[in-house]
Amino acid sequence: MSEKFDKLEKHFINMSMQQTMKMLPIYNCVTERCMTYDYSLKGAPLITLVIPIRGRKDHLYQSLKCLDKQAKELSKEEIQVQIVVSEMSEESIHKDVCKKLDIGYIHTKHSMFSKSIAMNQAARLSPSEAFIFYDVDLVVDDLWLRECVITTLTQYKKGSTCWISQPVPGRKIYYVNEKNTDDIFSGKKKISEIQISEHMVQPSWFQGNYPPGGAILITANLFYALQGYDYSLFWDYSPEDLSFLKSALALSDSGELITWEEEKPGCNVYHLHHELAQNENMSYEHMVFADSIMDGLDMRMYYLHDKLRYGVFGSWNAIDSDRFPNHIFTEAQSAFHQSKDKRGFKEAVDGIVASKQAVKQYNPAMYKLYVGFLDYLIKTPVIFNHYRF
Repeated sequence: MSEKFDKLEKHFINMSMQQTMKMLPIYNCVTERCMTYDYSLKGAPLITLVIPIRGRKDHLYQSLKCLDKQAKELSKEEIQVQIVVSEMSEESIHKDVCKKLDIGYIHTKHSMFSKSIAMNQAARLSPSEAFIFYDVDLVVDDLWLRECVITTLTQYKKGSTCWISQPVPGRKIYYVNEKNTDDIFSGKKKISEIQISEHMVQPSWFQGNYPPGGAILITANLFYALQGYDYSLFWDYSPEDLSFLKSALALSDSGELITWEEEKPGCNVYHLHHELAQNENMSYEHMVFADSIMDGLDMRMYYLHDKLRYGVFGSWNAIDSDRFPNHIFTEAQSAFHQSKDKRGFKEAVDGIVASKQAVKQYNPAMYKLYVGFLDYLIKTPVIFNHYRF
């Protein structure tokens, strides 16, 4: 076990620690924050919809045009849905359109684009009961956001507080061709005026290989347990959605992705054309490899818990420490050093687990994370000989 740790696991831990320390200062690079939702008057919204962006002004305008209309209709029924655009770029270019539409806006000034950081940035500064992370190149039919609300309320009514959904009928995204996209941008056509038969569906969809992201709906409890998207491992065009989905399912109540049936009128999701970016990130395959290492070494729970130490979502802990508790490294380390042998450490760890019943009640995903993390320590106590947390 010690040899395996020295040759493999230690290097992954060191890498993730070093990458995290490099990325953390970017969270302090907020240069614009124009929030239109009144927390003092309305409390936390039911849903905050986050759009991460760099460039793509035409895509953003189309997305906001359909989403803003739907959100305002819901607000008339006292259903609060907040929209926040999270721009990460050297210069702010989207503030004016957000201001015009009375939509929340955050600008993180940086030369690198990290979709993970942009999404985390908006979520940590905009507490909510649930979040939708929404790609800027999507537009949706008129009942889509209402159906997201129905999904959210239905799950909460069932008593589930840690779930994740892909709100796309049949997980089928319709791809709009370049000409039709240009016509939409120029105002010659509306998405509703284009026949479904003109759109492409990725061939892989018919083989049961569904896109992992695009639009993701997730509860605040589960998102906190994950500590958001994995900003230390993924940046630029990357596989952050797939890794996030795997982690979310591991900690969710059911262990399954909540999906919509394919035939759901008024809820289709369309992808507007743009040039592909998958060849722009020279580190892409390294990122795929890093994610696979977590699975191969069974280190996902350790990695997710380690993210708690860096306090990106510390403001949530201040709001509600029962739902959003801190890491338990200190307790685990103390238990190890006070134990005389492996059996004593196991008994001490069992005691830590038993003491977290309140966490199990308020945030079951956090309880699962604690149990998974402590299980890793029981199997790998040698970690305490290398690190003091």
